[in-house]
Amino acid sequence: MEKSKIKSFVFKREIPNGNSIFVMELENGVKGDIFSKNPPDFKVGDEIEYEYKANANPEYNGSIKISTPKKAGGGAGFVKKNEKAENARAALRSSTDLVASGKITEQQLIVSANKMFDWLEEKSKE
Repeated sequence: MEKSKIKSFVFKREIPNGNSIFVMELENGVKGDIFSKNPPDFKVGDEIEYEYKANANPEYNGSIKISTPKKAGGGAGFVKKNEKAENARAALRSSTDLVASGKITEQQLIVSANKMFDWLEEKSKE
């Protein structure tokens, strides 16, 4: 496995099987295609571990297979999630569900979400 940071990453085209092709260029000069059903979860500047396989036809890009995106807080492939953001999302989602079910009004949405968020934050510290 080699490591490098992502220099550029752009959508190339969609192929008939539902996958998309993205072109990635790394800071170490490697350029290749990535095949994926969904846009990969990394951005320019992220350090990645990858395997590069050259194309038999030198006119075409080789392929890059990402093994582990390297993000802050990770260890042995583990990516630590932003717990505060997750709690905020969960609180807002739950409060929106309460509005949709008619249990609270739209005006109460933010108050409810804030209360749920505070509760989640308190419980995550225990």
